[in-house]
Amino acid sequence: MKTGTTVLPIIVTQPESLHEMKEPADNTSTAKNSLLASTSHEMRALLDTIAGLNEQSLDCENLPPEVVSNLEKIHASGTALLEILARIESGKCKPSTDKPPRNIKPTRIPMPYARVLIVDDVQTNLDIAKGVMKPYGMTIDCVLSGIEAVNLVRKAEVKYDAIFMDYMMPELSGAEAIRMIRKEIGSDYAKTVPVIVLTADDNINQNGSNENLLSESGFQAFLSKPVDIMKLDAVLRQWVCRQAPGLDAETKERSSANEAEKVDEAPAPVSGRAAENTQAPEINGIDRKAGLARLGGDEAVYLSVIHSFKANTAHLIEKIRSVSPETLANYAILIHGIKGSSYGVEANEVGKKAEELEHAAKRGDFQFVRDNNAAFIKTTEKLLADLAALTDASVMKVDETARLRAPDDALLIRMEEAAANFRIDTLEEIMRSLERFKYETETELIAWLQENVARMEFSAIQERLRQRRLRSAGNGNV
Repeated sequence: MKTGTTVLPIIVTQPESLHEMKEPADNTSTAKNSLLASTSHEMRALLDTIAGLNEQSLDCENLPPEVVSNLEKIHASGTALLEILARIESGKCKPSTDKPPRNIKPTRIPMPYARVLIVDDVQTNLDIAKGVMKPYGMTIDCVLSGIEAVNLVRKAEVKYDAIFMDYMMPELSGAEAIRMIRKEIGSDYAKTVPVIVLTADDNINQNGSNENLLSESGFQAFLSKPVDIMKLDAVLRQWVCRQAPGLDAETKERSSANEAEKVDEAPAPVSGRAAENTQAPEINGIDRKAGLARLGGDEAVYLSVIHSFKANTAHLIEKIRSVSPETLANYAILIHGIKGSSYGVEANEVGKKAEELEHAAKRGDFQFVRDNNAAFIKTTEKLLADLAALTDASVMKVDETARLRAPDDALLIRMEEAAANFRIDTLEEIMRSLERFKYETETELIAWLQENVARMEFSAIQERLRQRRLRSAGNGNV
């Protein structure tokens, strides 16, 4: 009764308030309808013009198949938009507020002829970038510093179709690296190779005017981290894609060679229950669904990225464990890297805490960093421990029937060769094949390889496998 006596007077004694609230709502609705009515003619005229030009283009002879396909899509889209406009005007089509957002995916154009370079000081960010680019079939090389990228461009032993470069790196930033590439090397290749900046820097991501600044610095475009697959697709189409009919002889030859090399180097697939069990588990602290969607639903790539995050974040944590006012600038770069990789795998709680610490470090707030760094490390190490327990127990869980006496010698020899040639993709492919089995011997070698492949320790991998091969040859096993 008390509730009734409290509410009833409000309803009865304030009719003017209800009327006052209803009137602006009616005015808004009227204004919206008026705007739709006044613009519908212009919208229709524009769509009709596009449709007419499109039909004229379709009548042209000898158009490349890709162009015809795109024109047909434009025609279908324009027709559908005209129908939707008519339904809206008639009141038959009203926006829904209950539907979840659509999961829109790009229609990817294969680019097996292309070779790109990714530059980032955090290995996990390299793995994420490779994962989102994997569906395009490009050859992807990776380096961990701007200095390595500059040296590769200077040598020009490989001429990349595009370079994707992290903006904020220690020793040599992305901005400094691109300045050296454009101004100091002097070759036509260095002056013209498309360079796309990858950045998790809020000042760049949230301020569109900074795109002009990046362009003036020598970059062609920029992509925010975590990488949005639709924006990546647009960048690749603009700066990397070349239509097949227009490929020159050298490019076609390189494309065929790349495809043959991939087929030749690909480790043999694993069949049976061992392959079925390669599925990512639910992980507390990581949005698995969003992370998997970012990588196109590829479970194997997602698991590889999670392994990389586990190994490389632990390495970065050791570097930020001790911080002082003198090391605050370097701390900001390191915590920036952790932030980017955490958001990349959708470890959003860790990413948010890293972001707060990065902002504090950049504004010189040492007290905030000192007061919160230990708690951040504790939270992150808890996540890494959970990841270790899950990956050890279930990520690569195999059936007992998938048990071998020792790792396959042929695979390890190929891994040695891949390390000698800096082929990280091949190393990871072979590592995944090795991980699908349990072994009676050399389990320590497998664990060591997992860690060092994740860190791209090419020289160490090559040397250890070379020593193993020599020992095996001396024993008559190889």
